[in-house]
Amino acid sequence: MGIRPRAAALAAALILASLPATAAAAPGKDGARMVLVPGGAFRMGTSGADIKRLLRTCPSCRGGRFGTETPHRLVQLHAFYIDKYPVTVRLFRRFAEETGWRTLAEKEGWGWVLSGGKWVGARGATWRRPAGAGPFASADHPVVQVAWADADAYCRWAGKRLPTEAEWEKSARGAGGRLFPWGDSWEPARLLHRGNSKETTHPVRRSYLTHDSPYGVSDLSGHVWEWVADWFAPDIYNRAPALNPAGAFHGTRRVKRGGAWNIATPLVFRGAYRDYHPPELRNNISGFRCAVEAALFSPF
Repeated sequence: MGIRPRAAALAAALILASLPATAAAAPGKDGARMVLVPGGAFRMGTSGADIKRLLRTCPSCRGGRFGTETPHRLVQLHAFYIDKYPVTVRLFRRFAEETGWRTLAEKEGWGWVLSGGKWVGARGATWRRPAGAGPFASADHPVVQVAWADADAYCRWAGKRLPTEAEWEKSARGAGGRLFPWGDSWEPARLLHRGNSKETTHPVRRSYLTHDSPYGVSDLSGHVWEWVADWFAPDIYNRAPALNPAGAFHGTRRVKRGGAWNIATPLVFRGAYRDYHPPELRNNISGFRCAVEAALFSPF
């Protein structure tokens, strides 16, 4: 007698939730290494205790705005996989060659470039040449100059999707609610930021200025901002469901997480920090990674 679909799905979820957090696989078409984040609850957002912990390690963060990160609440997520590293230029090139996809920057002929502390709209700036003029992008660096739709199209091609805000935050903070992916203390040698990045991207797999989250996900803080699936709403934590929240139903701006190589303040590199921009934005400090429901790759 076969296993009923509902019972099979429940059994698969229980098995996946019990797997070690460091289990890695490559369930997507792109072959990118992914990390399993077990199902279960975690505290999402920022509490008064979190702010006190932050100020102990970052006195200059006093006066930071935390309103869109509240209320601090318990969220339940099903198990999922998330890319261990940001999507690279090499992987994005394969996607573009197989599908003929042209990014918004390629269609419009320009992208935003941060250089010397100033933003300029640079003609010819695309994922192939992120600064417009100058060298081509290195294959093992995170792809940048991608608008939200470009990131979404890539993840769909790979049989995955962009992570939700909740999934991204759990991947970064773990069930214990760390301030930063590596712990509760500001450690500038654990990530790429304004003081050490030399104003450029770096290989995603490297032995310097990097970190792993509690689940073994790399480079979640610093290096490049990461698009997530959600529309931004400042009050969404007051009304989102507690189970698998997916953000607002509509909006004008999409959420980014993680900070980037041009930023100095530890405030932005926290796992709870939320940023947002119009989905058409593309620049040389923003990329993405993909996620997928673990149940889609169950043993049944």
